[in-house]
This record gives sequence, structure tokens and C-alpha cells, in this order.
Amino acid sequence: MALRKLVPSYSWKSRSDTETIGVLFQYIGLKTFSLLQGMFAISIWDKDQKQLIIARDRFGEKPLFYKFENNILVYGSTCDSLVEFKSKDRNYRDWE
Repeated sequence: MALRKLVPSYSWKSRSDTETIGVLFQYIGLKTFSLLQGMFAISIWDKDQKQLIIARDRFGEKPLFYKFENNILVYGSTCDSLVEFKSKDRNYRDWE
């Protein structure tokens, strides 16, 4: 809850870590990740900058695996999720 004090003007809708991190990112950007404590792996799509930010705790306690296949980035907290991914079996739409 201490992190929420950094954004006193925001009207919080829940008590979740997800909301806290998302709102902090909107207000202070990448500095958010240096303030987080404990084990985490997270991704945030910054629609203003049109970039994906993927971060994990500084000690690497929370696993974060990724691969880039056929111009598609796949990531997850287990290797199994990446092994199971087959890009040729998926249909994707253009996000732009």
C-alpha cells in the first residue's frame, strides 16, 4: 500500500497489485519497476510509446522465458508454454 501513496490523486478501484503497478506505470513510467519488491514478472503494453515492456525482479526469482519465432514474441513463466507454442497454428491480427 505504500506505493499507492505515490499517486494520492488517483481514485483506487481495488486493492490489487495489478492495479497498483498499472497506475504507477502511467504516472512514473519505467521507474515503477525499481520500486517493486519481492518476486515478480510482468509485461505492460505502453500504447503511447507503442512498445512492450517486460520486467522481472532483480534477483530473477520469478522465471521469465521468451522466444522470438516467425516475427512473433512469445513469453511466459515456464519453458513448457514456449515449447507448446506453434506459430503456424495460430491466426494473428495486426495490432497497429
